[in-house]
Amino acid sequence: METAVWQAMALFISVLAAGGVVLLYSKLKQYSFKPLFLFGGAFIFALTLVHILPEVFDSGLSAFEAGIWILLGFITQLFLENMTQGIDHGEVVSKEKLRLSPWSLLIGLCLHALLEGMYLGIPEQHDGHNHLFWGVMFHKIPAAVALTALMRSVWGSSGRVSLGVVLFSLAAPLGIFASRFLWINEWLSEGFFQSMTAFVGGGFLFISTSLFSALKHTGAHRAQKFAAVLLGIVLAVFMEVL
Repeated sequence: METAVWQAMALFISVLAAGGVVLLYSKLKQYSFKPLFLFGGAFIFALTLVHILPEVFDSGLSAFEAGIWILLGFITQLFLENMTQGIDHGEVVSKEKLRLSPWSLLIGLCLHALLEGMYLGIPEQHDGHNHLFWGVMFHKIPAAVALTALMRSVWGSSGRVSLGVVLFSLAAPLGIFASRFLWINEWLSEGFFQSMTAFVGGGFLFISTSLFSALKHTGAHRAQKFAAVLLGIVLAVFMEVL
């Protein structure tokens, strides 16, 4: 339980701080954090391949069941993409290009964070659990920056922006504690958590596809983008091997 507590606290504080920085320093833009998006996405992509998917196919699920849950995770993330417009993995959304209200975008991001938190809350029966925590952390911090910058551009410096940042900061920690609560009270079986691992793995695969879209764009910072992706992959593999 101690691991769940420190992971939840670390996620809440880091995401809240990232949003707070944007509120305090108005010159920060979504573009500024593109390398961090790429680094986090590459880290998740590599960890999915070397840890999550091998764990899924080594669990009690049949290959067909595992494949179905991975597909469901992929499709769910595709649905959430329509709500978030890809802001959680590096897409820069201006006020003019915003299709839905910031509240819809916030709900989509919170649902995504809640699912990732529930996966982190699975009891420590898997090696590399902390690695997955760092992957979620690297993913959520730039997402908080992008979300806060967009909400500020639409709403200005208002209480609604601060409320949105707090709600997003709470989503993943709530997922962690919900997962632990359900496990401790034996309301859900180990098979459910095995399915959730596959489900989250499918979502992570969808997120990682945004990497290749981002890298297709040429520009002065292409080398910087490539370095961020390479660093994320190498670090994930290195942490898994240790």
